[in-house]
Amino acid sequence: MASFGRDNFNSVLVADGWVLTAASIFRNNYNPLMWNALVVARDAFSAGSQTTIHVQDIFLYGGFKENSDGNDIALVKLQSGKSFMPDLNNMQARTKFAPVNLPIPDQLKEDQICYLIGWKGTEIGLSIPQALRSTPVSLVNSTRCNDLFGPGSAVTGQLCLASDNMQDGPCQGDQGSPVLCQYGNSWTVMGLVSNLFGCGARGHATAVGTLMDVSHYLPWINKIMRKF
Repeated sequence: MASFGRDNFNSVLVADGWVLTAASIFRNNYNPLMWNALVVARDAFSAGSQTTIHVQDIFLYGGFKENSDGNDIALVKLQSGKSFMPDLNNMQARTKFAPVNLPIPDQLKEDQICYLIGWKGTEIGLSIPQALRSTPVSLVNSTRCNDLFGPGSAVTGQLCLASDNMQDGPCQGDQGSPVLCQYGNSWTVMGLVSNLFGCGARGHATAVGTLMDVSHYLPWINKIMRKF
């Protein structure tokens, strides 16, 4: 996701024409005309692996508040004009731009290893790399997170993320980044990086942080996509 004259932020395609991201990336700039989505394949900037799509509408979760720690989730509806959408009838395009799956209740397994996907800029203010990167992370639910790391570490609607190698951890451009878990031959988005993360996690042997738990917001996500 990108707005004119502002940083790029990550997001994830969860259905044809629908993107899931962190609500905090918009920073009170909710005019869809000011935003575009750059849909890229895993290899990011190679030939034929990207397309720019205009934003039609932005939906914030009703409980979200600027500068707060919770409910940091948003859905973005993309314009469906043929000049902007990839040709999803073309199998090659479908392979490159196919949406990931939304989770089902209780799908996350204890201490499951998943992958944080993002641009992973190195420092605030520097340009982001021209390729998506992935970092293996361990996910636990809010209840176990509080048992492991102390009361208040996570609340309902959040997951705990832990990694032994955060040199490539969340930083510039990673707000809204998905955490994807593999089930069989498909990928499911289990969490989203919110405004709780920053470059301060770098350089530590082990880092712990909280993510938005996508499964907690499934009723709202499905309601918005059905209605609009």
